[in-house]
This record gives sequence, structure tokens and C-alpha cells, in this order.
Amino acid sequence: PGSSIEIGWLSEWLVGAYYGVPAFVYVLLALRRSSRRRDDEPWAMLSVPLMEKGVPIWVLAPVVGVAALLWTAAVSLPDERMRVAFIDVGQGDGAFIAMPGGQQVLVDGGPDPVRMVQFVGERMPFQDRTIEMVVLTHPHRDHVTGLVEVLRRYDVSLVLERELEFDSPSYEAWRRAVSDEGAEIVQAQAGQVIAFGDGAHVEVVSPGQRLLRGTVSDVDNASVVLRLVYDDVSFLLTGDMFSEAEGVLVRGDASIDSDVLKVGHHGSRSSSSAAFLDRVSPTIAVASAGEDNRFGHPHSETLEALSASVPEEGLFITCERGTVEFTTDGRRLQVRAER
Repeated sequence: PGSSIEIGWLSEWLVGAYYGVPAFVYVLLALRRSSRRRDDEPWAMLSVPLMEKGVPIWVLAPVVGVAALLWTAAVSLPDERMRVAFIDVGQGDGAFIAMPGGQQVLVDGGPDPVRMVQFVGERMPFQDRTIEMVVLTHPHRDHVTGLVEVLRRYDVSLVLERELEFDSPSYEAWRRAVSDEGAEIVQAQAGQVIAFGDGAHVEVVSPGQRLLRGTVSDVDNASVVLRLVYDDVSFLLTGDMFSEAEGVLVRGDASIDSDVLKVGHHGSRSSSSAAFLDRVSPTIAVASAGEDNRFGHPHSETLEALSASVPEEGLFITCERGTVEFTTDGRRLQVRAER
């Protein structure tokens, strides 16, 4: 008790200014003094004010390094905000969620394991090697491939999926990686709620107990659909479900009204029906699609339907805008695009 004091969240700019301004003045004084040094004074010595003798660089370097590591860890601490990044993975899907309590959730991994692991490494605190939950929406290659490498490199506490009979090398690799990981496995079913504390939770809204059969794509319609909620702000992540699965949600009583919609199936014409968009009533929509993809995603008809639901400035396509990141305190929502 008393070893630490909780002062709440501080802006990164304030922390930077607090240390940056004195450091800048200190360096100026050091340079001014060193400009008057004797010609025979060693270059490996930095003459600093308030010290009679110079300090060797080999002494300062480790101190600066340790300080940098400590402050990197400090600014990575939870700050009571939730961050949701829809990653520019090319023609595929991948979302990284940092909960206000410090937990991390990864939904799908895109088709490129290198890109996915690199992104996760940049967003995870360097001392944190545990991802609390990994979600596979469905077993298609453009969603599962990147997750296999994530399971190999990180400790995963829980895997949320709906296991399907599907034959592909990437899905077989996923099944082996999940088995080797030893994480808790939960079969996704509508009605489940995963609570992360601090007012943040994940709701499973699809699929139901019985999967749709005889549709245009049973695998896509079996996608795990999640509603991410933090107090008054919500996101709907739809996987690749087609209009058939959308219809089930429209006719059902599950809450799918959301501020942000991750557009289904990369913006194909098979998804984002008018009735579904009306029920969700998003203010922002994000479509994950690769540049010049051979499928023509997002389709012009889907973009037209989305334009009737969200304002022009509220539509983001990853191949045009890069990774799209949201930050919220549970009341206000900020969005920033890479491009």
C-alpha cells in the first residue's frame, strides 16, 4: 500500500512535453558548453552542465535505453479507452481490438501471416505475449492464414470459432495450431456474451444452434458475427455472411444496431442488403478489400446501398484508406485512417 498512486490517464503529448522540453534545454546547454571545450578533449566525452567532468557515452547509452523501455511500457498501460483497428490485410479480413482493461482480441488474420504478425507486434506492448481471445469467423484462406502464425508466436487464452467440415490446407494448419496451443476453445453460438470488464463485452449474434443449409455459400453464412460493445459505442463485425444469414438476423430479436459496421464479405453484392443496413443503422462503415482484387470488391451496388445509410465521409475502404483505427471512451468515437 502506498507504493503507487493512481492518477488517471495522461495524454501522450503531455508526457512528451514534460520530459522533452527540459531535455531540449539540457542538450542546448550541453552543446553550448562543449563548443568551448579544448581541442584535445576526447570526442567520446559529452561535457554536460552541472558536472565537473564529461560523462562517457557508453554510460549514458544504457541509461537512455532502459528509460526508453520503461516509458514504452508505461504508455502501453490501459487508459480506459478501447481501440479497434480494421487492418489493411489485402483481400481478406483482420481486426485487432485493445480493450480498456488491457486485454487484446484478434478477429481473423487475413491471407498474409507476415503482415498480420507485424501489425500485432506493433500494437502489443513489448512485454505482453498473451492475446486473450482469437476469433476465426470462418475457415476461408483470406481469414484464417494469418491466425496460424499468430498462434505460433503468442500465447492465446481463448479461441472462439464455429468448427466446420471444410477441407483446405490453411484450415488444416489452423486445426493443428489450435490443438498445439492448448487454449480454451469455445464453439460460437448466438446469445453468448464474453465480458472483458470496464463496460466492454463481445456478443455473439450469429450463427445460431443450427447452421443454414443449401444457401449460396453455407460456409460464409456460418460466419461468426460479433457485436462489440463499450458502454454507448458499438461495432458489428459480420465476417463474410451473405444476405441469407443477414435475413435471419433481421427477422430475429438480437440487437444488431451498431455505430460502426464492418461490411460483410468485403463489400460484395451478396451482402449488405437494404433491410439489414436499415436494421443496423450504422453511422460509419468499413469494407476490407484488396487493391485491384479479381472479385471486384467492393461492388458498386453495395457501395450505393451503403451510401444510403452512411454519409460519404463515413465510408472507409481499406484498399483506399489503409488500416482504419477507432478510439472510444465509451461515449465519444474517433476514427483515423492510414491514408
